[in-house]
Amino acid sequence: MFHGEPPRRREPSGGVTDFRGVDVPSLATECCYPTCSARSSEKFDLPMCDRHIVRVYRAVQGAMAATDASAPVPVVHRIRGDTTKFRAGEVYFIGFRDRIKIGFSTDVHARLQRVAHDRVLAVIPGTMATEKALHHRFAHLRVSGEWFEPGEDLMAYIAEVRAA
Repeated sequence: MFHGEPPRRREPSGGVTDFRGVDVPSLATECCYPTCSARSSEKFDLPMCDRHIVRVYRAVQGAMAATDASAPVPVVHRIRGDTTKFRAGEVYFIGFRDRIKIGFSTDVHARLQRVAHDRVLAVIPGTMATEKALHHRFAHLRVSGEWFEPGEDLMAYIAEVRAA
């Protein structure tokens, strides 16, 4: 939890530290993206370089598109790390015995060769964000991880996407 004053814009004459005592980069002149010391954008009043402003914009655009199932989902990489959150792929619904798995893959065929299942119920275009939203939507049916009970609402959703 945050206590104390938030970091302030650094004035050219002196340094500012955050609430932990860590030196805060110059918000007025340097990009705040980790390990980037490029000059802040002159086009926007943000403490980021133009390249990182575009990255953030694309990530937000991808997240917003992922909330609308009919909207195309662009390929957008996460801001930090090598993994991707908004990479276009497919969300799959598979059954194994009396459970249903809701998963995501960019190569469903290869993924299904590695996951125990006895039937493929549906496959829809989506992202990891789509998968996460579906996990949240059907959380009341969750058994463990990505495995769910075949409740009426989940089965109705699967029937709906199969009919589309």
